[in-house]
Amino acid sequence: MSIKPKYSRLIFAGVKKYELRKTPIKAQGNEVVIVYESNPTKAVVGSFHVKEIVKKSPEEIWAILQSDIGISESEFFQYFSQKRTGYALKIDNPQLFKRKTSLQELRALYGRWNPPQNFQYVKESQEAELFSKILGL
Repeated sequence: MSIKPKYSRLIFAGVKKYELRKTPIKAQGNEVVIVYESNPTKAVVGSFHVKEIVKKSPEEIWAILQSDIGISESEFFQYFSQKRTGYALKIDNPQLFKRKTSLQELRALYGRWNPPQNFQYVKESQEAELFSKILGL
């Protein structure tokens, strides 16, 4: 999942407890999200588990989660402008990796890999291999 560095840092600092999305995520509970920090970092930096997904109107999400989403009210409503439904992924067990894996390293491992604009799914059969390569196990 691509996340801007300022929000990624809030996640790993324990301040941002929900990651916001405008599009639905196919996740059950306890799915692993690998965090790719977008420009200027351009690297995989950590992971977290999705404990639950809150699907509500932006107004309802703001009313119940405003203290746990790590952004201002104006940023929040600007992000969800023109949207009738929003998604808030409850973050569980955020893990900052000891070493970042740069975009160049990812491309060396996976060829013409491009970071997702929003998110991209990894097949369960590829998950262990991905973690192994990224973490150097």
